[in-house]
Amino acid sequence: MYGLLKKAAPLFVLPFAANASPCFDASVGAEALYWKPCHDAFRYGFFSANPDGTGVPQNPLDLIPDYQWGFRIFGSICEPTLDYSVSLEWAHVSDSSAASAQGRPDRFLNQFLYDSDFGQNVTSLSAREHSRYNKLGLKVAYGFCSSLYVYGGARWIDIALREQSKGIFETGSVPIEVKQIASFNGGALEAGIGANFCLWSGLGIALRFGAFGIIGEQQTSLFVDQGEEIATDQTSRLTQCLRGLEVRLGIQYAYQCGCWWLRWEIGYELDAYFNALRLHLPQLTAANIGSSNFTIGGPYAGVTIGF
Repeated sequence: MYGLLKKAAPLFVLPFAANASPCFDASVGAEALYWKPCHDAFRYGFFSANPDGTGVPQNPLDLIPDYQWGFRIFGSICEPTLDYSVSLEWAHVSDSSAASAQGRPDRFLNQFLYDSDFGQNVTSLSAREHSRYNKLGLKVAYGFCSSLYVYGGARWIDIALREQSKGIFETGSVPIEVKQIASFNGGALEAGIGANFCLWSGLGIALRFGAFGIIGEQQTSLFVDQGEEIATDQTSRLTQCLRGLEVRLGIQYAYQCGCWWLRWEIGYELDAYFNALRLHLPQLTAANIGSSNFTIGGPYAGVTIGF
């Protein structure tokens, strides 16, 4: 089974049972992801410094995303007489978060507009956030020294972030809404190194570390809706070259029966994209655009079947 597991999917495999030989050289699998997207917190409001709503903002209200379920599906093929393999994967995670605050008349409306701008108090604030992450990756790996491998490849990244806040006035007038949309999509070349260590009778540890360079388009839009068709819309696009890294650590157990085998794995993975998003970062009433890192990762669990 050593030859089968090493050649069929060297990015996820263990070197053990060296006296077995493969029947075919392919594997497919799926993983459940419990990942958390991380970026600059969405600051949707403040408490004012003074009861009358004047003064510098303090006690910010932040919406921070939490862990969400996602999935990854992958497959691998290899040349039976060599230590090369090719693998393809698709990972997807979507996040939705919400928060609200009410009962404080001395609250600023949100991070861009203040209740003092409209001459009345805000009775409630609400915020929603949605993010989407898709990764399509292709890796070519070469195994050596029985437990190590190097790999290179390419990936396509699609990141989208939508943040929205709403303020309700005490007089029941039209709510004021602010919506921000930031996205990044582009292609990357990557390279890295990994290792697979057998612990005991089918049980082992898998490690992987890689880095990549990306070129793609960043887009950011800000919409402010004050009701009665009074709205502002600011949109900008920028092509950027970025860098990132990936880290993966897993514990595996494999079982072979004749010409097929199963492998179960649990572990932790993290993908980091530096300065991937451009977000409106207001200072008091003046909004400006700044770069924000985007990382996503967390525990995963999956199964692979090989032939």
